[in-house]
Amino acid sequence: AQIPSYVPTTGLIGYWPFSGNANDVSGNGHNGTVNGALLTTNRIGTNNSAYSFLNATIQMGGFPFSLTSDFTFAFWQKLNVYESSKVIFELNQSLACNMNPQIYQFNNCVNLATCITPANDVCMGTSSNLVNQWTFFCCTHTGGKTKIFRDGMLVDSMMYTWPVTGVTDLTLGNEGHSSKTHPSNIVLDDIGIWNMVLKNNEIIALYNGLTSGIEDENMYPVFCLYPNPGSQVVTLEISDKFIGSDYFISDITGRSMQTGKLNVLINLIHFDDFNAGIYFITFGRENKKTIKLIKN
Repeated sequence: AQIPSYVPTTGLIGYWPFSGNANDVSGNGHNGTVNGALLTTNRIGTNNSAYSFLNATIQMGGFPFSLTSDFTFAFWQKLNVYESSKVIFELNQSLACNMNPQIYQFNNCVNLATCITPANDVCMGTSSNLVNQWTFFCCTHTGGKTKIFRDGMLVDSMMYTWPVTGVTDLTLGNEGHSSKTHPSNIVLDDIGIWNMVLKNNEIIALYNGLTSGIEDENMYPVFCLYPNPGSQVVTLEISDKFIGSDYFISDITGRSMQTGKLNVLINLIHFDDFNAGIYFITFGRENKKTIKLIKN
């Protein structure tokens, strides 16, 4: 197997397409050790091109970067059954549970959390939207902020202080520490880790299977709204071409609810006095953009 053309190679630590085995095709030699996982059909129907986990793990490790530095990880998943407290993906060092990144199932969500500290959970998607569905997740980390993308779109972000690691290891399908008592019933595919933050267009390319060298911003979202649904305030991130433009929020009947101006790249929009329902945020100048906003 070879690295697909749409996978960014700059900063690539390891890439595992699971095409018949758990080998790393990046050339860095971080081949996975399979413990009970079975090859199965991937998201496009190719046999023996993804791994099914049930009381199983795949482990790979010795990555030469620290969790305090910039990094990105990405993977495709199909959750067969939602089971609370079951672990899907964990980065750690020497199988330690030490405030390290962990993706697990809890409170009817798949969450990004710190191992042992569920108070820092961020819901990446609910079970109703993830069970029996292939979903692409990508997380980037820089400057203490971890951003979470689902199917190419930013869904949330949070400040995390990950531990200092001399090297970093990865466990799939279960927790990384030695007890391994929380296995997920899941299918995983196309795992990638980078020691840098991928650009938005590179994340979209991984999701769509497009060549990562394409730089035409018209082919990619140049804005992100999160969390969505929201309850009191949402963050609208824009590219510099939208700075200075007005925004308008309307309800489903077209009635104007709120107006304002986008003066910075990251804008906080408060809507706590809105009733629960569906709204639309429109912004821009000649080429206006409209995003659906759901108020809980």
